[in-house]
Amino acid sequence: MKSTNKLDALLHPKPIELPARTSILLDKMYPTIPWKEVTSYNGLPWFMSKTSAIGTAQPSHFIKTRLGIYFKDFEGLSPNSQKSVLIHEAYHIQQYYDLKTSLDWGFYNKFMRLYFAWNLQLFFESFFIKRIDWKAAQRHAYRQHPMEIAAYDHEANFYAQINHFNAHEVGVFLRQFPRLIVQQAQPIERPNLFFYGLGTLITLMIAISRPVIESILIVVAKVTRI
Repeated sequence: MKSTNKLDALLHPKPIELPARTSILLDKMYPTIPWKEVTSYNGLPWFMSKTSAIGTAQPSHFIKTRLGIYFKDFEGLSPNSQKSVLIHEAYHIQQYYDLKTSLDWGFYNKFMRLYFAWNLQLFFESFFIKRIDWKAAQRHAYRQHPMEIAAYDHEANFYAQINHFNAHEVGVFLRQFPRLIVQQAQPIERPNLFFYGLGTLITLMIAISRPVIESILIVVAKVTRI
């Protein structure tokens, strides 16, 4: 029974009802994002549950227009850290919408293709060319990723003024710091063609296999619960 409950929790992270003030901040800081299509969850997607990530932004593979912001442990973060991670992941949501095309479906979208491609290229350069060890190469690929640099920069700019945010109404705060309002994310260059093709292939494979695997796991969870 415990293993079944754990499987249910992995497959169905609990939705988070964000504080009203935080929701207003996201709505005003990222005014072009249709926030009704974005849900926050306490718990990472099952395939990331063992990673060191504290948050991630992911598209739904069952509903084309839905996206999620997932936290490893939302309640374990301080209120300031909760907002900081949200601002970071919301920047990725902005990137997703800026890059969105009519051919996107589920995990197979331009945001994920570029994300995987840049990660692969930077890791290859670090591990095979610069001869950095495996873990260091992974860290380098993540921190030097152009889509992460932009998100971390925006997160840092917000966090530097978080005391002002905590002391003022959202509208007043953003009038004081209008550069924090994001109408469009920074443009992302396409990586090397080989790695873009490889990233596209991996994204396609995940887009096909993930819903199949999750459907099987959902059936297993239901059967073992009977």
